[in-house]
Amino acid sequence: MAGAAGEIDHDFNAILQIHQNGRLDQAEAGYQEILNRAPRHHPSLGMLAILGIQRNRPDEALRYADLAIAIEPRISNTHATRGNALHGLKRYEEAAQAYQVALTLNPDGHDVLTNLANAWKRLGHFERAMQCYDRALAMCPTSIDTRYNRGVALLEKGRHAEPRRGDALVAVH
Repeated sequence: MAGAAGEIDHDFNAILQIHQNGRLDQAEAGYQEILNRAPRHHPSLGMLAILGIQRNRPDEALRYADLAIAIEPRISNTHATRGNALHGLKRYEEAAQAYQVALTLNPDGHDVLTNLANAWKRLGHFERAMQCYDRALAMCPTSIDTRYNRGVALLEKGRHAEPRRGDALVAVH
């Protein structure tokens, strides 16, 4: 039994490398092949969820994320991927809930905080969004994505030049 698990882990790592090299069709086929051998292989389900996000197939991503969470509910990244799928489906309230679960499991996820802020913004909860952007920037002050999304939120509210506490004032045109 240990040999079979070791073989699956070896195969998964090889497929992950293929995925990271951008060969998505081959990676998808590989993850599916592992699931044929080990239907409850959480890492393959999680990576198929990520592939769904990468390919703009949020329904598929959500299905795989939910399957992975049913097997192993304590993995923050899977909940974050679920949130991304729900966001892609414009189900922002559910996306916010998924991001909150991810943050409960891993409070250090500045990128998840940014995604939560984006969901709050979509739901019209501007102040909640700004709090999340600011928390994310406190964790990772160099995050271009967070700074960009925060700036867009400010522009949408007509607040063109508003620094975070401790930031220099930068006018956005």
